[in-house]
Amino acid sequence: VERLLRQALGLDPGCLVGNYNMGVLLMKFKKDADRAAGCFRNALKCDGNHQPSLVCTARLCAEKGDRAGADKYFKLAMRASDGETYRDVKEEYDRWVERSLHPGRQRWVRKSRGGTFPREE
Repeated sequence: VERLLRQALGLDPGCLVGNYNMGVLLMKFKKDADRAAGCFRNALKCDGNHQPSLVCTARLCAEKGDRAGADKYFKLAMRASDGETYRDVKEEYDRWVERSLHPGRQRWVRKSRGGTFPREE
């Protein structure tokens, strides 16, 4: 998959879907947050309201301890969302805020629909 994404991005470096998918691959499977962040930045250059890229960027900021960045990107993602996706992003944001205010009381877990969310201990 990575090889195919690299080929696609070689043909069109500004491809929104290619950059987003490469970022997800790097974030989830390669554990390369810096390169993933670069891919999400490239995706956001194509579409500054691309909600999945905004959420992933917020998650990367949160994992790095960049509270201001996480707050900014979660809020941008909420503005770019509607309906059920808004509720999902808002729920993740609220839990992130609670976790950042009370570190150690929660740990991150994966929900069945995808995404990483905190859970109370």
